[in-house]
Amino acid sequence: MLKLNTPSKKRTTRHEKFLAQLEELIPWQKLKQQLSKGYQKTGPGRPPYPVENMLRIHIMQLAYNLSDPEMEDYLYEVESMRRFAHLRLCESIPDKTTILNFRHYVEAHKCSMLAPSAVLAALPISIFVVGMALCILPADVISKRFDRRTTFLVGTIAGILVGCSLCSP
Repeated sequence: MLKLNTPSKKRTTRHEKFLAQLEELIPWQKLKQQLSKGYQKTGPGRPPYPVENMLRIHIMQLAYNLSDPEMEDYLYEVESMRRFAHLRLCESIPDKTTILNFRHYVEAHKCSMLAPSAVLAALPISIFVVGMALCILPADVISKRFDRRTTFLVGTIAGILVGCSLCSP
Protein backbone atom coordinates (compact mmCIF):
# COMPACT_ATOMS: atom_id res chain seq x y z
CA MET A 1 0.00 0.00 0.00
CA LEU A 2 1.14 3.54 -0.64
CA LYS A 3 2.47 5.01 2.58
CA LEU A 4 2.61 8.62 3.65
CA ASN A 5 5.62 9.72 5.64
CA THR A 6 3.79 12.15 7.91
CA PRO A 7 3.23 10.73 11.42
CA SER A 8 0.18 12.97 12.05
CA LYS A 9 -1.93 11.15 9.44
CA LYS A 10 -4.48 8.98 11.21
CA ARG A 11 -6.42 7.22 8.46
CA THR A 12 -6.13 6.05 4.88
CA THR A 13 -8.29 8.01 2.45
CA ARG A 14 -10.53 6.53 -0.25
CA HIS A 15 -8.11 7.79 -2.91
CA GLU A 16 -5.22 5.99 -1.20
CA LYS A 17 -7.18 2.73 -0.87
CA PHE A 18 -8.29 2.83 -4.50
CA LEU A 19 -4.80 3.66 -5.77
CA ALA A 20 -3.33 0.87 -3.64
CA GLN A 21 -5.73 -1.57 -5.30
CA LEU A 22 -4.69 -0.28 -8.71
CA GLU A 23 -1.05 -0.72 -7.70
CA GLU A 24 -1.66 -4.41 -7.00
CA LEU A 25 -3.93 -5.19 -9.95
CA ILE A 26 -2.12 -3.62 -12.89
CA PRO A 27 0.84 -5.47 -14.46
CA TRP A 28 3.13 -2.43 -14.51
CA GLN A 29 6.24 -4.12 -15.89
CA LYS A 30 4.41 -5.63 -18.85
CA LEU A 31 2.76 -2.33 -19.77
CA LYS A 32 6.01 -0.45 -19.27
CA GLN A 33 7.83 -2.83 -21.63
CA GLN A 34 5.11 -2.47 -24.28
CA LEU A 35 5.19 1.31 -24.18
CA SER A 36 8.89 1.95 -23.74
CA LYS A 37 9.86 0.58 -27.18
CA GLY A 38 9.37 3.84 -29.07
CA TYR A 39 8.81 6.29 -26.24
CA GLN A 40 12.25 7.76 -25.53
CA LYS A 41 12.79 10.82 -27.68
CA THR A 42 16.22 11.83 -28.92
CA GLY A 43 17.21 15.26 -30.08
CA PRO A 44 16.80 18.82 -28.84
CA GLY A 45 14.31 19.81 -26.19
CA ARG A 46 13.37 18.74 -22.73
CA PRO A 47 13.84 15.02 -22.02
CA PRO A 48 10.56 13.11 -21.67
CA TYR A 49 9.17 12.03 -18.32
CA PRO A 50 9.81 8.37 -17.45
CA VAL A 51 7.33 6.07 -19.15
CA GLU A 52 6.26 4.54 -15.82
CA ASN A 53 5.28 7.93 -14.38
CA MET A 54 3.30 8.83 -17.47
CA LEU A 55 1.64 5.41 -17.56
CA ARG A 56 0.53 5.82 -13.95
CA ILE A 57 -0.85 9.27 -14.74
CA HIS A 58 -2.70 7.85 -17.74
CA ILE A 59 -4.22 5.04 -15.65
CA MET A 60 -5.39 7.54 -13.01
CA GLN A 61 -6.85 9.74 -15.72
CA LEU A 62 -8.86 6.80 -17.04
CA ALA A 63 -9.91 5.58 -13.59
CA TYR A 64 -11.11 8.99 -12.40
CA ASN A 65 -12.43 10.10 -15.82
CA LEU A 66 -10.36 13.30 -15.82
CA SER A 67 -9.53 15.62 -18.69
CA ASP A 68 -5.91 16.57 -19.31
CA PRO A 69 -6.14 19.94 -17.47
CA GLU A 70 -8.01 18.28 -14.58
CA MET A 71 -5.32 15.61 -14.31
CA GLU A 72 -2.63 18.28 -14.15
CA ASP A 73 -4.55 20.06 -11.37
CA TYR A 74 -5.05 16.84 -9.43
CA LEU A 75 -1.33 16.10 -9.61
CA TYR A 76 -0.66 19.47 -7.99
CA GLU A 77 -3.48 19.28 -5.44
CA VAL A 78 -3.83 15.61 -4.39
CA GLU A 79 -0.79 14.14 -2.70
CA SER A 80 -1.91 10.52 -2.97
CA MET A 81 -2.10 10.87 -6.74
CA ARG A 82 1.39 12.36 -6.89
CA ARG A 83 2.74 9.49 -4.81
CA PHE A 84 1.00 6.94 -7.04
CA ALA A 85 2.61 8.56 -10.10
CA HIS A 86 6.00 8.61 -8.30
CA LEU A 87 6.15 12.41 -8.48
CA ARG A 88 7.03 15.08 -5.91
CA LEU A 89 6.12 18.75 -5.79
CA CYS A 90 9.78 19.73 -5.62
CA GLU A 91 10.25 18.14 -9.07
CA SER A 92 8.54 19.15 -12.28
CA ILE A 93 5.01 17.84 -12.81
CA PRO A 94 3.78 16.97 -16.33
CA ASP A 95 1.58 19.68 -17.80
CA LYS A 96 -1.67 19.10 -19.71
CA THR A 97 0.10 19.06 -23.10
CA THR A 98 2.55 16.39 -21.96
CA ILE A 99 -0.37 14.32 -20.61
CA LEU A 100 -2.23 14.81 -23.91
CA ASN A 101 0.81 13.77 -25.97
CA PHE A 102 1.30 10.62 -23.89
CA ARG A 103 -2.39 9.73 -24.24
CA HIS A 104 -2.06 10.07 -28.02
CA TYR A 105 1.10 7.95 -27.90
CA VAL A 106 -0.76 5.19 -26.01
CA GLU A 107 -3.70 5.33 -28.42
CA ALA A 108 -1.38 5.20 -31.44
CA HIS A 109 0.29 2.06 -30.09
CA LYS A 110 -3.10 0.45 -29.41
CA CYS A 111 -2.14 -0.25 -25.82
CA SER A 112 -5.50 0.95 -24.57
CA MET A 113 -7.49 -1.75 -26.33
CA LEU A 114 -9.58 -4.02 -24.14
CA ALA A 115 -9.49 -6.92 -26.56
CA PRO A 116 -7.98 -7.82 -29.94
CA SER A 117 -11.28 -7.00 -31.68
CA ALA A 118 -14.30 -4.83 -30.98
CA VAL A 119 -16.55 -7.91 -30.86
CA LEU A 120 -14.54 -9.46 -28.02
CA ALA A 121 -14.42 -6.15 -26.13
CA ALA A 122 -18.23 -5.99 -26.06
CA LEU A 123 -18.74 -9.68 -25.25
CA PRO A 124 -18.92 -9.45 -21.42
CA ILE A 125 -21.59 -6.74 -21.42
CA SER A 126 -23.54 -8.60 -24.14
CA ILE A 127 -23.57 -11.76 -22.04
CA PHE A 128 -24.71 -9.74 -19.02
CA VAL A 129 -27.64 -8.19 -20.96
CA VAL A 130 -28.76 -11.54 -22.39
CA GLY A 131 -28.54 -13.14 -18.93
CA MET A 132 -30.64 -10.39 -17.38
CA ALA A 133 -33.25 -10.75 -20.13
CA LEU A 134 -33.41 -14.51 -19.58
CA CYS A 135 -34.08 -13.88 -15.88
CA ILE A 136 -36.57 -11.06 -16.29
CA LEU A 137 -38.82 -12.67 -18.90
CA PRO A 138 -39.81 -15.72 -16.78
CA ALA A 139 -40.32 -13.44 -13.78
CA ASP A 140 -42.65 -11.28 -15.86
CA VAL A 141 -44.71 -14.31 -16.93
CA ILE A 142 -45.01 -15.52 -13.33
CA SER A 143 -46.00 -12.06 -12.05
CA LYS A 144 -48.81 -11.80 -14.62
CA ARG A 145 -50.32 -15.14 -13.55
CA PHE A 146 -49.95 -14.86 -9.77
CA ASP A 147 -50.05 -12.14 -7.15
CA ARG A 148 -46.99 -10.18 -6.02
CA ARG A 149 -46.43 -12.21 -2.85
CA THR A 150 -46.26 -15.50 -4.75
CA THR A 151 -43.97 -13.97 -7.37
CA PHE A 152 -41.67 -12.63 -4.67
CA LEU A 153 -41.49 -16.02 -2.93
CA VAL A 154 -40.78 -17.88 -6.18
CA GLY A 155 -38.05 -15.37 -7.10
CA THR A 156 -36.50 -15.62 -3.64
CA ILE A 157 -36.48 -19.42 -3.68
CA ALA A 158 -35.02 -19.44 -7.21
CA GLY A 159 -32.29 -17.02 -6.12
CA ILE A 160 -31.43 -19.15 -3.09
CA LEU A 161 -31.29 -22.33 -5.19
CA VAL A 162 -29.08 -20.73 -7.83
CA GLY A 163 -26.81 -19.24 -5.14
CA CYS A 164 -26.46 -22.60 -3.38
CA SER A 165 -25.75 -24.41 -6.65
CA LEU A 166 -23.01 -21.90 -7.54
CA CYS A 167 -21.42 -22.03 -4.09
CA SER A 168 -21.36 -25.81 -3.70
CA PRO A 169 -18.12 -27.55 -4.78
